[in-house]
Amino acid sequence: RIDDIQWYRDHEHLLLSTGGKLYFYEIDVRGGINSYELTDLPDRQFYYDADDNAVYKMAGNQIVRLKF
Repeated sequence: RIDDIQWYRDHEHLLLSTGGKLYFYEIDVRGGINSYELTDLPDRQFYYDADDNAVYKMAGNQIVRLKF
């Protein structure tokens, strides 16, 4: 089950929330579809800011910024 999905700024990658984790997916099939687990995402929600190239998530009562 996919909880949230957002385009990465180059439109060749996706950020995907599923099962309490955030993944970075490469969707270009030339070298195979690669995925990388970035972080735990207990509330299954995130916000990606393409201008800042950062993901924001909640950790307890704090907003955490993950910079690419």
